[in-house]
Amino acid sequence: MPLTSTPVPPWLERLGIPLALGGLVLGLGWYFFVSGYGTEIELRRRQLDALSRELGQGAGLERQLQDRKSRNRKLASRLQGLEAALPEEKTAAGLLRQLQEATVESGLKVKGIRKMPGREGETFSRQSHGLVLAGAYHDLGGFFGRLAGLDPIVSLEDLRISAAGVEDSSHALTAELTAVLHIYQPPARAGEAPLDPAPPAPRTPYRYRARGRRDPFALPRAPAPLPQAAPSAVRPPGLKGQRVSELRLVGLVKAGGKFTALATGPGDRSFVLKKGDRLFDGQVLEIGGDGVVFARRVDGGAGGTRTVRVVKRLNAEPVEASDER
Repeated sequence: MPLTSTPVPPWLERLGIPLALGGLVLGLGWYFFVSGYGTEIELRRRQLDALSRELGQGAGLERQLQDRKSRNRKLASRLQGLEAALPEEKTAAGLLRQLQEATVESGLKVKGIRKMPGREGETFSRQSHGLVLAGAYHDLGGFFGRLAGLDPIVSLEDLRISAAGVEDSSHALTAELTAVLHIYQPPARAGEAPLDPAPPAPRTPYRYRARGRRDPFALPRAPAPLPQAAPSAVRPPGLKGQRVSELRLVGLVKAGGKFTALATGPGDRSFVLKKGDRLFDGQVLEIGGDGVVFARRVDGGAGGTRTVRVVKRLNAEPVEASDER
């Protein structure tokens, strides 16, 4: 079959050339302009992410700076409190006198006292005195309490406690210790003062009190003998030797129009109760269908006695009524 070609209309030939040129221009524009803007947008986005990270790091550093400022204010306040509590060089000379007064007031014996070499620091120096004291356990507690109540700060170091020697037989213990006075040395002021320093907290002096407690280093005293109890009265045998409180009602029996009661006492002994029977501290007044009424003698004070009505029922607690004269 022979192939035949369809002729292209002239108007389509004239329109195809401009369309091809327009598509070529549109493709070149997309390549050079739109794709270029996309690359720039991606670059700007990365720069924005880096800036956000830097801002986060800056906020963290700002918080750390505020925490450090707050910590510095607290440290400055504590420093001011120490400056108020620690003595200066001019007040340190009275330490030896204060130690001697505290020792005498506590009832201790001073066996030895010596000044030891001091040590210099950046903000304070140490003035030390070695003490050898003899006394009782609670006397040492009172001495430590008096040291805690002194205005200058005095710390105790190298404390050793041992039994007293023969020459100190009246004293139970010997204590060897070092009392250290911390002397404040104000540094050279530099920079601005701390912001709003808090006032130093007031010191509460400590006082030792024995409060009647035994000295653990002293031998305990033998307790005083207890007074011997008076011998109890001799009870007669049988029902007359039983107390009203010792009897427990276990049964009631009616025979011939009269009631008798069955009761048990110490040692599971059994007794038959009738009206008028006498006991060691009382008497049977009445026996009825609901229980037994006793007259019981009790101490009335001033060496006298009084009578109390006691009602006992089956499986019930006894009931005390008013006095019967």
